[in-house]
Amino acid sequence: MSFATLRQQLADMIANPDVWTVYAYPPPTPTANSISITPDEPYVEINNNTTSLSLTARFKLHICVPLLDNQGNLGLIEDFILALVPKIDHTYINISSVSQPKILSIPTGDLLTSDVSIELLTSWSQT
Repeated sequence: MSFATLRQQLADMIANPDVWTVYAYPPPTPTANSISITPDEPYVEINNNTTSLSLTARFKLHICVPLLDNQGNLGLIEDFILALVPKIDHTYINISSVSQPKILSIPTGDLLTSDVSIELLTSWSQT
């Protein structure tokens, strides 16, 4: 399974088209009401044994909402986080942290952002 496949499966899992747009990769320019799947640090940890290759892949779910007023935007990003968490399959994905909101200034306007850090356990056969 490729990393692109992992990102797309994750994007499909967290889809909520009436609320946010999901990008399975970092978009050229972040957009309001979106979640982008980006590599986290460390991106991959590899555990070798004789029959399989076990990997822990880390991603950030980068949430972006419009920055209009402090109270409304903080409430909106908190609502996104609360709606996102139940969509994640906790049988093989661990949510490790959620960052504090911060302002992202881009030419199209300011956004309020927060990162949800996750870890996926997966494996590849060495045959």
